[in-house]
Amino acid sequence: RADWSDCYYSSRGSRLVNHMSKMSEVTRMTKLISLVEKAPETVLDATTRRQLLGEMHLCRGLEMYTVLHHYGPMPMILDPEKVDDEAAQYDLGRPSLRTMAGWITDDLEYAVENCLPASQVAEKGRFHKDYARYCLIRHCLNEGGYIDGYYNRALGLCKELMGERHYSLFSAGAAFSGTCFSR
Repeated sequence: RADWSDCYYSSRGSRLVNHMSKMSEVTRMTKLISLVEKAPETVLDATTRRQLLGEMHLCRGLEMYTVLHHYGPMPMILDPEKVDDEAAQYDLGRPSLRTMAGWITDDLEYAVENCLPASQVAEKGRFHKDYARYCLIRHCLNEGGYIDGYYNRALGLCKELMGERHYSLFSAGAAFSGTCFSR
């Protein structure tokens, strides 16, 4: 059964998922990013700030990626000055596909630059540079059909990932392990 009036969908055995709330989550993440950026050095040292901002940009990029692939380009608030602006919140003009893809790319590239390498992440469940690269590779492959250079960017990122972590691409004839990369 589906209730499209609130943009909810459900299937047998699953709980309701509201993708439209992801737009408000992007706005909330924008505000949180701003708060972390403005936090005094006594509260957050530079290394921790960089790591948190990398993870937060990755989260926001993934939220926008999900919205883009379910509904197409949707209005997002990425300027911290507009988070509490009622006019900006009611602006429902859709951005262009290239614009939204650019927002996602910017967040994912920021994450690749600022997340910790996987070898330095002590806590399970934390985002790291390898996962950020994987997300950017996937995004570039999806959007490469209409944005020049995205396929080459994905290939370069894939080579970086294979070189640093000793991953290799799946090749025809090899036993399938359930993943695109194997160690």
